[in-house]
Amino acid sequence: MNILVIGGGFVGENLAVTLAAHGHDVAVLDKQQENIDRLKSVFDGLTYVGVPIDGDVLKEAGIASCDALCAVTGDENTNIMAAQLAKKAFNVPTVLARVLDRTKGEVFEKFGVHTVNSTALVCDAFLSALDDYGGERYVRFGAKQAKFYRVKPPKSYIGRRVSSIECEEGEALYGVIDIHGAVRLAGIVKDFILDDGDTLIYSKII
Repeated sequence: MNILVIGGGFVGENLAVTLAAHGHDVAVLDKQQENIDRLKSVFDGLTYVGVPIDGDVLKEAGIASCDALCAVTGDENTNIMAAQLAKKAFNVPTVLARVLDRTKGEVFEKFGVHTVNSTALVCDAFLSALDDYGGERYVRFGAKQAKFYRVKPPKSYIGRRVSSIECEEGEALYGVIDIHGAVRLAGIVKDFILDDGDTLIYSKII
């Protein structure tokens, strides 16, 4: 898929790197040059600097050929406006916007803009941590749900790089919780060597 990520902050950086690692063609647009400069140290895709709610800027960033747009800046109003432009003016098939207020998300879902409530995601992450990394978690993305589940790596995985782990059809290795409790995104730590005390985090759209 051709995907345009709006926002080159921490969330946008990790999202862009992860999407690219999964084989997508990714471009990132941010209004701050310093964010783009930092992003280039870990991301070798196309990057653009400009106001993300300007139609001409979006055109320059290639929105006309995009299959999806993910608006993940720290300003939910910017995210919603960029998402609306993508949906209404450029007919982007899949549009996602990061929001902090759950009620705003419910409103914009009615207009075909799928929203991801980052507050709810953080809460889920803390619940998972308090649950000693056990069980499953479900996160809704528009009309679909993603299931996140954790398993201990089999002995045959110990000593292998994350990039060498094969997944079953329909699932993806999302990340690793190392023996110290730190979460490492699989798309960023491809050379990370698995240890006996690590936990694998898988994701699957259901």
